[in-house]
This record gives sequence, C-alpha cells and structure tokens, in this order.
Amino acid sequence: MRRYHTIAWVPVEIPAGRTIPIIILEDGCILYEAWRFLSCPANRSKSSSWHEKAASYLGLLYDYFHATESSPLTPSSADRLLSNFFSTLDAGTIQPDGSDPTGLRWRPASTAVRSHTRTIVREFCKYCDDLLGDENVLRRGRFARSLERSLAREQRPEHSKLYHLCLRRPSIAPDRAARAMRAQKSKRVSVFPRDLLKPLIFEGCRRARRATDFGHPFPNQFNICLMLSIVLLAGCGIRKSELFHIFADDVRLDEVRLYHPEMGLAAWKTQDATLRRGSRQEYLAAKFNLRPRSLLPKGHGNFSGWKNLLLDYGSPENYARLYWISDGLKKLFYRLHTIYITHLRPVGLCHPYYFICQDHKNFGEPWTISAFDDAFDDALCKIKEKRSRERGTNPHGLRHLYGQTLTDLGVRPIVIQHAMHHHSIESQMVYTRPSPEKITRALNAVAGFESGKPPESLTNEFEPYDWACDPLKLFAPWNLGAL
Repeated sequence: MRRYHTIAWVPVEIPAGRTIPIIILEDGCILYEAWRFLSCPANRSKSSSWHEKAASYLGLLYDYFHATESSPLTPSSADRLLSNFFSTLDAGTIQPDGSDPTGLRWRPASTAVRSHTRTIVREFCKYCDDLLGDENVLRRGRFARSLERSLAREQRPEHSKLYHLCLRRPSIAPDRAARAMRAQKSKRVSVFPRDLLKPLIFEGCRRARRATDFGHPFPNQFNICLMLSIVLLAGCGIRKSELFHIFADDVRLDEVRLYHPEMGLAAWKTQDATLRRGSRQEYLAAKFNLRPRSLLPKGHGNFSGWKNLLLDYGSPENYARLYWISDGLKKLFYRLHTIYITHLRPVGLCHPYYFICQDHKNFGEPWTISAFDDAFDDALCKIKEKRSRERGTNPHGLRHLYGQTLTDLGVRPIVIQHAMHHHSIESQMVYTRPSPEKITRALNAVAGFESGKPPESLTNEFEPYDWACDPLKLFAPWNLGAL
C-alpha cells in the first residue's frame, strides 16, 4: 500500500505523560489541521488507541486526496471528496483487471474500519470547518479548503426539505442506494421490552442453586452484581462497557458518578500518609500497579472500552453524574447496594472496581464483560428469552429503553441529551425514535378524537399516578419482602 505520510508521536504537557500523534507529509511538513484536531480539548483526553486509529484514518484521507490531486482539483471533484473517499474504502482502488489509477493499492476495508473511519473523518471535517472560520491562514491549504467544500455539500441535503427529490436522480448509483438502505436499517430502534424487565431482575437473576457463602439470604439467592448492573443500565441509561469503569467510591449516598477512566480525579494516601490527588491513571499505577481498563489491549480479559461521553459542565474532576429515571429505581439500587457492600464485597481488594467476580475460583477479582454477558444470557434463558438485537433483548436495549421512556414522558431533547451524556443533541434521536406500534396508537387516537370518541393518551399507558411515581413499574410490591 502506498503512503504519502508517516505518523510520529510527540509528548504534550497536559495531561502529563501523554503523547499525541502527528502526521508527517511527504515533503516533511506536518498536517497542521490533524494535529489541532487530535490535540484539541475534546480529544486530548481520549485513549492512545483512539488517537492511533484516528491518525491512521486521517492519513488515509490525505493519501486519497494526494493521489487524486495529480491533476488540478476542480470544484466539483472537491465537492465530492468525502463521498468518493468513502466509496473507495468500500470497494478499494484495485480494478477487476488489476489496474489501479490512483496507485494506492487499497483493498476493501472491513465494516468496522469503514464505520469508524466515517465517524472520525466527519468529526475532523466539522472541526476544520470551525477552524477555517477563525484562522484565515489555513484557507491557503487546498486540503483544508476541499474538506470544507465537501462537508458543506454533505450537510446541505441533510437540512433540505427537498432532499427526497435528489434520491430520484439517476446520478445516484444503485449500490450506494442499497448501502444507504442497509445503514438506515441498522439504526432502527431496539428497545428492551418493558414487560420483561421485572422478570429479568427478579427471576432471571435468581441463582440456580442457593448459595450459603454470604451472610445475608439475598445474595445467597440472587446474583446481586447482575441485579445491580441491570438496574443501572435501565435506570440510568449507561452503556454496558461503562459499568466496568465504576469504582466502589463512585457510588455515593446521594448520587452515582461515572468518571473518565484515565483523566478522572482520584485522591489517595501515599505510604507516608500524605494525601495526593491526581488522575485515575496515576492512582491505579501508584496504588495497585494497574492500568485503566480502557488502555488495556483489546484481547485482555479486563479490557473495557470507553466512548467519549459528555461530562458535567464546570467539573475539573472529569465525571458525569448519572440521572435516575425514577425514584423507585434509585431506592431499589441503593437497597441492593447496601446489602452488596455489607455482606458480599470484601474490603482490602487489590483493585478499586465496584463489581467483582463471585465464583469461588476468581472471587474478588474485577468482573469482566465476558462474565457479565454469560450471566445476562443465562438470565434471559431463565425467563425463556434469548439475546436479540432486533427485539432489543440485549444490554444496550436497556439504554434504548431509558431514552424511549424519557421521550414518552415528554422530556425535551436537550434534557435527554444531557441525561444520556451525548455530545450532540442529534445522537439521542436513534434512541427516542417512535416505534411503529406507538405511531399506530397515536394515529388511532387522532382518528378517535375526530369521530367524537375520547382520545387515548399519547405519552403513557398506565394510570397517571402510577406513571408519575414509577414509569417503569419496577418498584411495585413484588419481591420487595426479600430485600
């Protein structure tokens, strides 16, 4: 594969000990726009693996631009730079007869690489668009100007009321239309069925054989770690991977905090009893000789990914507060939490993580994603269900349920954005899109209203008092006696 760039790593002052990649071009210059993007405050604290992948994808974009600009770049070709680049990633540059007019010798990229590249490149183009507005010196760069023009071309139809007309143009290739249809299907809402949540917690989490190792009957009867994690996923809408970055001290009396696994603030005492403050990466290294789970190799059993979420404004501690969807869920979680900390989780562990393994062989070790997945699948089997992305019966479906419930309650999108910790307000749309059943009920309600019949509620399906106090009906009288 031919390259017009190389990637090097340089240290940065903040945060200490971190490095940021730079893209060195064929003539020895640095791709300035990429450096500014990778080292901006929004991206500076991301993991090293994210920086490495982002630099490589931006390098591919520059290579494609350099290979196609051998002849003078016309405005029309600059307008289509991004779409042509993404199409080239899909199909590669090698023609059926073995020729390659670009000289890049690219083979078709995998689905995961194509998806991640699109995300990184579009974020980079939006950043360049903002950067160009403030620093006119960059307007002399043909690469930056082409990105700005191509981004404008992509965004224009997204906000046009006549966008549906351009789909009928013969210039749209059939394969591109098919890819667009597949992408649209992949974004369909998959909400965990609300009526399965109670059985999943109180039947699926029940142990097959009653244990006798713990000093309380409840953890002997139920997998309490699985119950706590399901309540967090459904009640706070967090992602599965974020469960495994929570420290025991992050669960406080009045709130649960989700700290950045590397840059989150931590405080600890040194061997001479001196109180020290620093990042969680420094804390894990100094206190436990560990690395943040987001920085471990992906094949490592304790690895857990981290998607850059929206942290609380004005917080130097780099954390996001979790927002409970109902007071009932919060009470349920803290009742379980009290039992878990008092009777199950030992003190003096060699790690600070909240969730631990409960089997005899690895008891007290950090709970892993694979162990959680096995327990979650077993819980589904006990209620005669199985994991299905289409039906939403997976851990991420609980996050969709959180967002959909907020929409049903009439919460404004800007509030949903912050409750789900999205950087963009548009990101929550996929979680809150109405299902076909809800659209049908809404239309039937309108039809009933026009015919003189009293319309059904469009936002709730329970009695007003029950919905207001317990929208998911989780804190009902069942099984609370066992707590």
